[in-house]
Amino acid sequence: MFLKNRGCTWTVATRISLLFVVLCAGIGTCRTPLGSISVIVGSAFVKHDGDTAWVKARIRAPVYENDAITTKSESECEITLNEDKVIRLSENTAAIISEKQDASINLKTAKGSMWINVKHLINKRTFDVTTPTAVAAIRGTVFGVQCDQNKSDYMVFKGAVAVSAASSKEKGSGDSTFLVNSGSQFTLVKDLNLYLKQEEKDLKNYLEQSNEEFEKYKNEEQEKYDSFEKEMQEQIDKMISEERSAFKRINDMNYTLRPIDVNKISKSEWVKWNQSRDKELNWQ
Repeated sequence: MFLKNRGCTWTVATRISLLFVVLCAGIGTCRTPLGSISVIVGSAFVKHDGDTAWVKARIRAPVYENDAITTKSESECEITLNEDKVIRLSENTAAIISEKQDASINLKTAKGSMWINVKHLINKRTFDVTTPTAVAAIRGTVFGVQCDQNKSDYMVFKGAVAVSAASSKEKGSGDSTFLVNSGSQFTLVKDLNLYLKQEEKDLKNYLEQSNEEFEKYKNEEQEKYDSFEKEMQEQIDKMISEERSAFKRINDMNYTLRPIDVNKISKSEWVKWNQSRDKELNWQ
């Protein structure tokens, strides 16, 4: 079947194709997705490239180039990317996913915790994770990263990650790339004093919340409470001193590479949930 248009003979298929191109140009929805959202726990939101508004994330919704994804308190989100790659965002985490010309992936995050499982990478494609203090290059890896403006912390459970420090000094003053192998944890910090101050605060909160005797003394016996608090502070001071000694200096950054604390992560609901999801996907 043919249609006439000012002397030109166009097939119906041609006109439909042209109409499709016009519609795509108008609404910007004909891009190829990088993947889709596969799990949501709680509340997660997506902001598409060029948009100003955040929309509520939905299961099976496509994820496109330069999409930003964020989670709220007590929330988690899993994004399954093409070619066997999974990203999971913990609560209060924000990330932007982008793709290079060769289909390599770059994931940028300024704060929060993520779990990344890259089953394999085709040809010479790469998968990079950029934080405020470092860039991690991945090839067939399972690892977790937690970061803020001052710190990047990596726990590698399978494979290896090459972490390059984002130093403000000129290159050549020291090798700032570190290979983190399976079973290792690498922490990179700008301001060590600020990091230790936060660690002390977190450690004190943890010890207070996990010790029943602390609450008992606090509410009933002032003398025992004062003694217990003093002992706890001494314990914290010792642990912070050991933590400071564990760090070394590279250019204008501080780093430590050590084995993953198995006892600590065994109590982490975030780690357990991710390992359970990987098992379900047979991506261990």
